[in-house]
Amino acid sequence: MIENSDAKDRRDVLSQLHDAGDVLTSSAIEAETGLGQWSVFLVAMDLLAGGQPICFGNCEGAWLNFTESDNDVDFWLAKGDEDLIVMKEVVEEQSEYLMQIRSGIAKARRGLQAQELAA
Repeated sequence: MIENSDAKDRRDVLSQLHDAGDVLTSSAIEAETGLGQWSVFLVAMDLLAGGQPICFGNCEGAWLNFTESDNDVDFWLAKGDEDLIVMKEVVEEQSEYLMQIRSGIAKARRGLQAQELAA
């Protein structure tokens, strides 16, 4: 598994979420841990990838907005299977988008290779 965070950061964020018992914003986690908001997101994704029941969302509803928006990302521990089903759907939608980008990269490479052969 690729990890973007260290064990201490993962423990700190998970502890924050357990202690809160409810939704925490990325700003609140940042204030407590000293991690930047992007780092908080990466740590949360590492926790989710490691099997922790982490959920996330924001008011704009799109994955890429989490990294481009001034709005906080909300994080919480799943309270039931429905929370994790929604997380799975969010990740699957993003996976489809990334596959489209990957396909576009392959197309661009073929175009460049054709140009090189023609030159």
